Amino acid sequence: MGLFQVPGLRNTSADLFSKGADRFVSVFLPKGYIHMRKVEEETTESQHLVQVMFGNRERVDEQMEAARKSGQVKTALDLLQFKIKLVEFYLMGLFFFLALLVITPVNWKRKLIGAGWGIILFLLFAFLKLLCYTLYYYTQFPMGVYELSGFPLKFVTAVFEYVKMGVNILLATLIWVFAVFRHSDWRNILGRMGY
Repeated sequence: MGLFQVPGLRNTSADLFSKGADRFVSVFLPKGYIHMRKVEEETTESQHLVQVMFGNRERVDEQMEAARKSGQVKTALDLLQFKIKLVEFYLMGLFFFLALLVITPVNWKRKLIGAGWGIILFLLFAFLKLLCYTLYYYTQFPMGVYELSGFPLKFVTAVFEYVKMGVNILLATLIWVFAVFRHSDWRNILGRMGY
């Protein structure tokens, strides 16, 4: 993780994740207004934080239209926010997957294909996790959109409370197994073990 102490790399990773996740979550929550950005303050604690601002799209659109009509360039929007730590949210699991991939004794072509599939799957997981987090916060702070109850609420609450670093490492291992190994690899491994 020392590599991500380099400001350019840290900023780029936060910006890329924010843009991709912003679009992904917005597609699935069209009634909500979602905007993500890297936390700008430069403290040790904020180095890998991404701020997720959310609100009711209809209200935000009304506020932006009123500001535009009155000639305001900037306006304060009625948004709530939460922050995620990228390292804990997905980077540690992704780097664990990449480390497993590097030490796997397969040819480089398979490693590159596995890396491509693994990164796509891991980002999809991170985006889905962020979608659950956002739904969780929409439910905690009701604003007329996406107020969950019953099983959906229990599900997003469980994701919010329990899908942390350990699950990311487990997922990284499973993605590594499925993205890199072929059926013939498993027969060879089991054959060497005497099965």
